[in-house]
Amino acid sequence: MNTLDLLFSWFIFATVRGTLLALGVLALQAALRGRMPARWRYALWLPVVLVLAAPWLPQSRWSLENRFAPAVARVEPAPLASAFEGTLLTDVPPLAVVPAARTDWRHLAQVAWLAGAVGVLVLALAAYARTVRRMRRGEVPAEAALVAMISETALASGLRGAPRLLVSSAVESPAVTGFWSPLLLLPASFPGAFTHAEARLVLLHELAHLKRGDLPLNWLLCLLQAIHWCNPVLWFVFARMRADREAACDARVLTLTGADSRAAYGHALLKLEGSLTHPGLSLGFVGIFERTAGMRARVRAIAAHRRAHPAWGVLGAGLIGALTAVGATRAESPPLIPAAATPQPRTDAASARLRQKLNAIIIPRLEFREATIKEALDFLKQKSIELDTEEPDAAKRGVNIILNLAAPLDPSAEKAVPPNPTDARVTVALTNIPLIEALRYVTSLANLKFRMDANAVEVVPLNALIPFVRKEWKITPATPDLGSNPQESLIAAGISFPPGSAAARSEDGSRLIMLNSPENLDLVDAFLTEPGTPEPEVADPRKMITQKLNTIIIPQLDLRSATLREAVDFLKKKSVELDTAEPDPAKRGVNMVLKLGEAPVAPAAVPGLAPSVSTFDGNPVHLGGLVREEPRITVSLRNIPLMEALRYVTGLAQMKFRVEPFTVSIMPVNAGTGVLITKEFKVDVRSINALGLARNPDPKAAIAEKGVSFPAGAAAFWNPDLKRLVIRNTQENLDAVERLLDAGR
Repeated sequence: MNTLDLLFSWFIFATVRGTLLALGVLALQAALRGRMPARWRYALWLPVVLVLAAPWLPQSRWSLENRFAPAVARVEPAPLASAFEGTLLTDVPPLAVVPAARTDWRHLAQVAWLAGAVGVLVLALAAYARTVRRMRRGEVPAEAALVAMISETALASGLRGAPRLLVSSAVESPAVTGFWSPLLLLPASFPGAFTHAEARLVLLHELAHLKRGDLPLNWLLCLLQAIHWCNPVLWFVFARMRADREAACDARVLTLTGADSRAAYGHALLKLEGSLTHPGLSLGFVGIFERTAGMRARVRAIAAHRRAHPAWGVLGAGLIGALTAVGATRAESPPLIPAAATPQPRTDAASARLRQKLNAIIIPRLEFREATIKEALDFLKQKSIELDTEEPDAAKRGVNIILNLAAPLDPSAEKAVPPNPTDARVTVALTNIPLIEALRYVTSLANLKFRMDANAVEVVPLNALIPFVRKEWKITPATPDLGSNPQESLIAAGISFPPGSAAARSEDGSRLIMLNSPENLDLVDAFLTEPGTPEPEVADPRKMITQKLNTIIIPQLDLRSATLREAVDFLKKKSVELDTAEPDPAKRGVNMVLKLGEAPVAPAAVPGLAPSVSTFDGNPVHLGGLVREEPRITVSLRNIPLMEALRYVTGLAQMKFRVEPFTVSIMPVNAGTGVLITKEFKVDVRSINALGLARNPDPKAAIAEKGVSFPAGAAAFWNPDLKRLVIRNTQENLDAVERLLDAGR
């Protein structure tokens, strides 16, 4: 997505939201007209200005978007069937050839909007510069009495000193202009027909603009009016803002001078109106009488002016806060937890058998459309029974999968609640997929997670509380020395102990007993397990996919204004056609999955990404708490490896890709960087030297010296006897460790 796309998307978002919020302010003003003080009536427009000017809006639980969030907040592309292993395809038609002569109406609209905005702004600035030059040509010396009156009035207004002064025959009405250095403009005939009291009231009005900071805000309104030049509603709103601004300054003048000045002030306004031949000022000027001022309404308001009750301050601030919270904020977006973050079980005998079944049972074909989560889980449970042929006892075949949506929730978890999982509809097509991977796909699509114990797999909400599990280990001579206080030793090694967890030796000192979460027990288990029979080497599916990405060469890659989904679908199709080295047709190609809803580290983390509303197949898609439009990609490459083609395409779309078992995941640039994953590495002597473990006994410090970062909660464990390295870190940092190990082998 290029800069013009981002600007236009932000403009659409801001103009729609700003218009709706402005209509709400107009309705509120109409309901309180005649009762609300002018200063608070003008202040009600601040949330509208915020919406129109801010490139990013904060999230709030009170945002009006939350009312609609359950319907659209977590939309993901629906998958379709594929011809190769581990496939999860998005529901898009095949990449169509786009005729070169096709009119891109969106691009034309973008160019027209930008040209109009620049044109309005240039014309306004040119008119402003021309008016200032004309006024300076007609400049006349200011009288000493007028300068003294201005100095006295500035002090009465609360200013530190009088502003610069320009008295000119080309000025018809008193006004102020400038930005950093304000300039007071007065007609050459001023004060002329005004009495001393009337002239002082006029000066108080102009200096009130400076005291209230109206000049910088006026320049901002000029810029916003140019940006939203094609929205007539906002032009009317800007006119109302200026009228309310003048009324607020009128009220300030009367507050400073008292109710006795109402008649004199009204007469001064009427004299100004009668002396103007071309009423109104151009953009960049703030004057006592403007084309939008509404003279009759102002005179009536001056005649009826009363000192505002203090309660209006509380009510006005409350209304502004409510408008900001409801209309100037975005809906809270609950993050999705990636499948890799699913808690892992403890590894006792029963849970080990369960894990073995989950990995050993291969589902030849898993396909259903618009199924409920219960139907999907029932299907997996039934398939596990049919395919568990190694279990001799028919009563023990399969895996018991339980859906528990009433599981206790963690009070410390994210307060935002994902959409109701019972409303989720899952569409998926997978071939030759292990049962555990199928569970990960299905639960993540429904905003759920799963956990395992000795007897069953339990599917629970994302923020469900993870119960503590008790486990024992036999202490042998090969067990690392844990000292007299095992808990302190394990904490020093990086194992976390949440409140209520514990670790201690048995009375005879022969066993270590722990109560902790399954994830922490897994870390301790990997750290303490005695040497056993070496496990057979299993081909790493990630390395197999990486090899395909580097060896498949695309002869010609031509895309013109293709969407990201079309480009990815094209690359998947080409990978199947060109994967001639794979003898099994069902395993040819590389599976690529768009993970457009994966959880980011923080909202608005993508540089330059403005809030916008757009659709995939007519549905809004949230990326990292923001809503962004599907990117358009134009690229022409020849004889390029599939890996490099992926880098080009994802880079142009401001996305990234990650090689995972069975698939390549494409996601926002800031997605999934905060998820901690536990992984075990088998290392040899050369790899030990490559990681620096021979020189530094602290594995975390040694690996950090190699440039791998360890965020909060990350840890590393090294058992030199077993040659086993266990690391808990983000996927990106684990990949960096993989590269270090590969370089040392």
